[in-house]
Amino acid sequence: MEKKKAYYVSDSDGEYGIFVVAESVKHAKRMSWGHECLCNEEYIDLKAKWNKKVKVDDLEYGVQDDFKEGLRRGVFSFLDEGYDCDECESEAFLTKVGDKCLCSDCEDKLDKTEPSEVQKR
Repeated sequence: MEKKKAYYVSDSDGEYGIFVVAESVKHAKRMSWGHECLCNEEYIDLKAKWNKKVKVDDLEYGVQDDFKEGLRRGVFSFLDEGYDCDECESEAFLTKVGDKCLCSDCEDKLDKTEPSEVQKR
């Protein structure tokens, strides 16, 4: 088997995507086909992008359903509402700050109180 790689697999518009651990682009697309989070279920319309910086040796092959873990690892740049902030636990739009997934309010509070955390980004 080849080395495990992290892929962002999306519909043809690239607007919505999922986190997949696979050996290749073809393997990632095959495992993603028909997933409920992708708007278009046509195999040929899927795009898969390998993120070389993300380490996934500790994960199993396949679609990773923990989207917050995908954000923490750097597969996603943000998560739309529907996920809870690691600090205040409110459902919000999240971004990665250090090793946490934070809403904009908690990120602003962190910026004001802990300058050393901001430098870790």
